[in-house]
Amino acid sequence: MKVTISVNAKNVGGSPASSYEVLIPPDMEKKLGHLTADSALGKVPLKIQKAPSASANGQSYFIQLPDPVSAGASVNLEIKMYLGRLFTPMPKTVPHFPLNQAQMQKVQFEDSLFFYSPYPTKAQESSLLLPSDSQVERRVPKGESVESEGRVDWGPFTSAKALQRGMPEASKLAVHFGFTRPLSYFKQVTRQIEISHWGAVNFHETYELHNEAAGPAEEFNRVKVGGIRNQVMMRGDIPTHIVFKLESELPRAANNINYFDRIGNISTSRAWRSGSSTKLTLEPRFPVLGGWNADWQLQYSVPTRLALFLSGADSAVHVMNATLGAPVGRLFAENVTTKVVLPAGASDVQIALPREVDEVWHDRMWGWFDVHQSRPVIAWSAKTLYTPLGEELSFQVTYRYSGLAHLQKPLTICFYFLVLFVMYILLSRLDLRILSTSEAAGQAAEDSENAAVSALVDTCEDALHLRDDLFQAADSYGRRPVKRQWDRALKSFRKQSETVKREVGETVASVRDTETGQKILQAVEGLIEASRKAGEARVEVKEKGKGESTAQTENAVSVAEERLLRLVQRAASAAGNGKEE
Repeated sequence: MKVTISVNAKNVGGSPASSYEVLIPPDMEKKLGHLTADSALGKVPLKIQKAPSASANGQSYFIQLPDPVSAGASVNLEIKMYLGRLFTPMPKTVPHFPLNQAQMQKVQFEDSLFFYSPYPTKAQESSLLLPSDSQVERRVPKGESVESEGRVDWGPFTSAKALQRGMPEASKLAVHFGFTRPLSYFKQVTRQIEISHWGAVNFHETYELHNEAAGPAEEFNRVKVGGIRNQVMMRGDIPTHIVFKLESELPRAANNINYFDRIGNISTSRAWRSGSSTKLTLEPRFPVLGGWNADWQLQYSVPTRLALFLSGADSAVHVMNATLGAPVGRLFAENVTTKVVLPAGASDVQIALPREVDEVWHDRMWGWFDVHQSRPVIAWSAKTLYTPLGEELSFQVTYRYSGLAHLQKPLTICFYFLVLFVMYILLSRLDLRILSTSEAAGQAAEDSENAAVSALVDTCEDALHLRDDLFQAADSYGRRPVKRQWDRALKSFRKQSETVKREVGETVASVRDTETGQKILQAVEGLIEASRKAGEARVEVKEKGKGESTAQTENAVSVAEERLLRLVQRAASAAGNGKEE
């Protein structure tokens, strides 16, 4: 309900006045959804400041005048109050089945005849504008009122004292009339806006609706209640106090729209873009009758590029604008809470609100991949809130967010993927089985054989290195024949050969295939002997110009090497087959 108060105020004090006090009585303060004030000349919006605390007489609001009003001068103001929950259904119940005009609800509105003001009032009058389809059943006081089509007037009254209100019969205003509209309001609204710099700003909103209209006089009947919808669809939009649909107006770029309720009553929806907004209509399976509740959750996203803006002065400062009230139905709401969740790493968070609210606070919360630090949250709450039709009240959140913080989550994801791969590699190399005594003995034997084969391979490689060193010494002698250097190299070769043959002999004893092990020892001995002969042949050719053909001796070395490698491979295969068994 909108209450418009046109005031002509005169400064009777001795000094200029820069503000005008509006006093809201305690019972009306609980129902005040929004308050505005304009200068009557030019309709200039004026700033309103709420007093820090309420007094016994009510809550004071101070309207800042555009120019100080000097002593004896006057100023014209237009004050608008948007109030909720002012109508009381009388009677409390009416027949609902079937719907017809005779069964429409009737409500009663009560208020004071006089304008509640901290200042004395010389003259005033009151008017109540009713819907065009309403019929007045009763009005109080009847003798001082004039009823015309869709309107009831009282007054004029003169010489009202300051703070004159109360509800005695002499100063009571009451009207009982037909009202064919729901008395819906939100008992609680919770909104959470999660800002992400990676694609979208996500909205999660929870609503608890109550229809305060007259309830059904009959007992509940599921078939009859479900038939009300069919009756409305067949006969058109019947004026009624029953809620058949819930309409929302979302941002035009809204996407990923999702809704759900606890009992599954809201089952039909329609969404379409119209002008600068996206219209969303939700239809419950059973309409919300008088006295009934409805609760649901609404989720949607808006692309980040359309919801966030950079400050012109500083590219690290980001700005987000969002509607102050709920986008559903333009209804009066109680217990409204809005939380804005910023990305981890945001700092210097500030909020600008178009009107005063009951509380603003800062908080923290953890989200996905918030490993190093939590996300800052700025929130506000209001006991009552209403957004007038035609007004777009928005609040603004600004914060600082650097490019390095923007890359924190991708780097964190890469790091954890790397950790997972490293853990997989390490775990794949571990054997965490609990072995029995026999299995443990077999595993020990298998590990011993594998170690033996590995040592055998290393020792055979040492034999090949000895051959290469001897051939290198022989070739060096061929380029510069120094007898003592060759004798020293040949002596070292024989000494190291004995060490290699001894190590091979010790190792082959641990090989599963003993026959192959002995053949490997013989092959090593043959390779060493063939290598010695080939080296000596190269030196003899250099000294005497003749000797055993180097081609034959080196061919013998190649044959011995191939035989040795083949035997080592057979030993390794035998060890592998034993592991599989």
